[in-house]
Amino acid sequence: MSIQDPTQLARFKHNFALVTDGLISVPINFPGTAYNKAMRAGKSMRKDLLPIIKRRKKELVELKDEEDKMAAKDLLSRMLLAKDGQSGRPVMKEIEIGNTIISILTAGHNTTSTMTACVVNYLAMYPDVYEQVLK
Repeated sequence: MSIQDPTQLARFKHNFALVTDGLISVPINFPGTAYNKAMRAGKSMRKDLLPIIKRRKKELVELKDEEDKMAAKDLLSRMLLAKDGQSGRPVMKEIEIGNTIISILTAGHNTTSTMTACVVNYLAMYPDVYEQVLK
């Protein structure tokens, strides 16, 4: 998304951590629970993403040269530029783009952390394998 503001990045990182913690919690939406914190953090992330999406959309509309638009390198720009082949309308609305970005970030994070946890668990269960890995 090409976010450069350190304050905005820190807030996004904090909320993202709350969301990922809430994914593996008991789904009880009661104040103070990890799930409740995750729900609030997810809303906050969407609220923070919407102005970023709108600003990028405006920047892309202001670009006159089609080649400049197609040279967009980040996911957000590519999602905003995606058009339906028949109608030429955007494939997703701004809120859908925000939800998709959060989903992609979460899926990418959990895949890595889940795999790491599985490897550590496997090595703990099989000390002989751990010894060979250690060598």
